[in-house]
Amino acid sequence: MLALSRFVIKNVITRIEALYQGMKTISEGNFGHRIPIRRRDEIGRLAISFNEMTSRLQSSYATLHEEVLQRRQAEENLRILNTELEDRVRARTQDLAAANQQLRMEIEERRLAETRVEAANRAKSDFLANMSHEIRTPMNGILGMTELILLTTTEPKTRTHLGMIKQSGHALLDIINDILDLSKIEAGKTELENQMFRPRDVVASTVDLLGVTARGKGLRLAFRLDDRVPKHTIGDEGRLRQILTNIIGNAVKFTEQGSVEVSVTLAENGSSPSPDTAHLLFSIRDTGIGIPGDKLESIFESFSQVGESAHVKYGGTGLGLTISKQLVEMMGGRIWVESEPGAGSTFFFTVQLGLAHEQTKAPGTVLTALAPSVSPLRILLAEDDKISRIYAIAILEQRGHSVTAVGTGRKDLEVLKDEHFDLVLMDVRMPEMNGEEATRRIRAGEAGDPQVPIVALTAYALKGDRERFLDVGMDDYLSKPINNDELDHLLERVALRRDTADPA
Repeated sequence: MLALSRFVIKNVITRIEALYQGMKTISEGNFGHRIPIRRRDEIGRLAISFNEMTSRLQSSYATLHEEVLQRRQAEENLRILNTELEDRVRARTQDLAAANQQLRMEIEERRLAETRVEAANRAKSDFLANMSHEIRTPMNGILGMTELILLTTTEPKTRTHLGMIKQSGHALLDIINDILDLSKIEAGKTELENQMFRPRDVVASTVDLLGVTARGKGLRLAFRLDDRVPKHTIGDEGRLRQILTNIIGNAVKFTEQGSVEVSVTLAENGSSPSPDTAHLLFSIRDTGIGIPGDKLESIFESFSQVGESAHVKYGGTGLGLTISKQLVEMMGGRIWVESEPGAGSTFFFTVQLGLAHEQTKAPGTVLTALAPSVSPLRILLAEDDKISRIYAIAILEQRGHSVTAVGTGRKDLEVLKDEHFDLVLMDVRMPEMNGEEATRRIRAGEAGDPQVPIVALTAYALKGDRERFLDVGMDDYLSKPINNDELDHLLERVALRRDTADPA
């Protein structure tokens, strides 16, 4: 009995020892260990439960291990992607930095180029202004002295020769004006005016002016205005007249016999871009020498002419059509030509003009009648060019005015301090003190009446010159060479202002 008890106790202890060793093995991470099942008693059932638990732990561990491996793989993939992204960002940043640097260089180059262009434009403008002044000043002397001699001589041959000098001078002046006009347009310094005018009057006056030359060549020059053309329009009357003068003038010039016919109608079957605009179509047809087919496009380019022989025979700069084309485009239209050599040409151009009501008063309408004759004025002339001074004195004294002449702006101030004058004719570019500075000082009360009328009499004739002189306090502007009609109108206005202010 004692031996049996020892055997049972030993068996139990052995089995319990096996459970203990199993737990220890599992605790060391060996989830594959299993405890042998010898009996289905309490210890056996405990071993079975232990093995089941171990199996579940092994399965969970395997799953967890797989998840850990997957997580590690994901983290590795993420690390690789992050590295690739950082490399891409670094490369893109370098590309952007290089692109930005290139852009900065291009911007700087463009800025420098624009600066050079602006400097070139300023130099060009200064050159044109100086050339205009330097050419117009002697031209004023040539044309002015010619006019004076024509007034004092009756000998036919001398008058004929003087007329040729005058005609040549005006031809040279036209060339100068064309070059200045083209330069201003190309530089973007030409601005269109918006004033009310009558298209019929513009066409009629232009045809009348050129009709003298046409009749002298035995040509018939006529115009026709469609009844649908508005009686009153708004736009730049002067530029439209310039276009017509260029094209009609060319038609008369290049036509030896036959006629020149001008027609004005509504463009595009009478339709307009908006209810407030009129789209006009002008056509100028001649029976002249015509234009070869290969010249129809280039005829509108600068200095382009029909041919060398035509240039020799008819003269001209070849700028009129170029200027006309650019002005037409500025007025919202286009210009083209149809021609056949030997059979004549037809020039077409369209412009867009605003519509105006007939009852609206046209700008430039005289509101106060001018006196039929101008009472004598006391005039102070500031002019440093001797010939221009002599001519100005002569034409002013011929009109019955009293003239005091000085050669500098500083002398002008000294004379004004001691004497009263009805008008100051002020040259702009003079030694010691220019006309602008002298005007500012007069208006500041440093010499005589600060309200005395001051008119610029100058060879500066570019866009903006007139405005510049008015801004410093001058009342009006006359460009050289002096236009007698403009001078007379100016003197009438000054006399009317004086007589209205002081009726006695």
